[in-house]
Amino acid sequence: MKAWADPAPAEPVAVAGVVARARMAAVAGAALAVAMLAPMLLGACAEPYAAPCRVEGETYLVRETALPPGVSGRLLPRVRVSEDGSLEATWLATTSVLRRNLPVDTVTRGDALVASADGREARRFATAAPLALRSRRGSTIPLGTYALAEGLLFPWIEEDVLTARDGSQQTRSRLRSQIVHFDGSEAPLQSAVAATCENCTFAASSARLSDSAVILVTTRTPDGARGLFYVYLAKDGSWVRTEELLWGKQDPPENARDPGDADSTGRFDRNYAVESVGDAYIVRGFGEERVYSRDFQPLYGARTFEAPDNASVYRGNGRLQVVYPEPVDEQHPLRDDSAVGRGEGRALYFAEYDEKTGARTAAPKRFSVGAVVLGATHLGATLRTSAGLDYFAWLTPSGEKVAADLPLAAVPGTVVSSLSSPPGAASPSMLPRSFVDYRVSAGVVFRRSIVCGN
Repeated sequence: MKAWADPAPAEPVAVAGVVARARMAAVAGAALAVAMLAPMLLGACAEPYAAPCRVEGETYLVRETALPPGVSGRLLPRVRVSEDGSLEATWLATTSVLRRNLPVDTVTRGDALVASADGREARRFATAAPLALRSRRGSTIPLGTYALAEGLLFPWIEEDVLTARDGSQQTRSRLRSQIVHFDGSEAPLQSAVAATCENCTFAASSARLSDSAVILVTTRTPDGARGLFYVYLAKDGSWVRTEELLWGKQDPPENARDPGDADSTGRFDRNYAVESVGDAYIVRGFGEERVYSRDFQPLYGARTFEAPDNASVYRGNGRLQVVYPEPVDEQHPLRDDSAVGRGEGRALYFAEYDEKTGARTAAPKRFSVGAVVLGATHLGATLRTSAGLDYFAWLTPSGEKVAADLPLAAVPGTVVSSLSSPPGAASPSMLPRSFVDYRVSAGVVFRRSIVCGN
């Protein structure tokens, strides 16, 4: 009898195991094949993947790489997006002249660009600076220019050093402004005794809405005393009133932050700033802000709300919405956050305050990482990391991130920026799908359209 004809009792079990393993391998192979074919089969029917946000258009509305004839420099670029989404970008031009055989720069011209919300219509114009400003030879602090319906508004600070009989000196500071009409004619020079100080220096910040403008001036005397006053201007550039702002009379605590302001003269370690937000003004102090109406009257009983360093503030649905970078000090040093993959560990937060009470409505929410908030608007923010990389973040109304941040190409040479949501950009879900990112410097205006959603 053959040995193989009488298998041991354990052999059928072994054979069954081999068969089972073979069947499992076949099933696994089939599953793997299906898994490999599934993307190809689905790809044949499904729409290709599209990023939630994308850049749909980039263009330079102005791009002057060389100085115009007779211009030695340009300074103080400003950008403002009005309630209807239209853009206003302005800057000053200077010419070098001699004063006591030494060259000094004097403001000779103002330039402006006004563009529609969709960027299809743009108007560029320039006017000579007022004679009273052009004739100054030093000791002058220009505050930029604004494009009004009547022409270009030029505000500035004059400083004159007075010498007494005993040889002592003091500085007389004076705030002035004037409009130059588009035909070149000049409106009356604006000034006031209340905007003059015989022994102090000024630092100023300014902002405007469609029908008004405000110049906020921080004063400082030689003994360190501080004061604060403002000038409210009508839409034709005339001074309506000049009043002291009592909120700024108290010196801030030693550890108070400087509100900072790109439009400010930046001459003091600490000073106040004003900016336009939607259809209102916001005065930024030392760790607290206050909302003012279009005619610069304090809203809601002059209540203040706290806003962190370098915050970008916008308004929506009766709330003040704030986007800001994480504070950095000894208690909150920068930390590594390798999960983000940008080499920058500073968090960016969204916070919301009730306009009427100034109270925070919810705990701050972390939505991204970066060093600077370049611009913020309802449901969106542009960011910059410490490595100089720019991104766009799409947010929900409550400040949560909708999708991954969108990388943005750098725009070399630009120094100020603004982000806006043009009117009519809301989807049926009330989430804006369209944003406009502006980058501006003196002689350069760049426009980028960002679209989110299908």
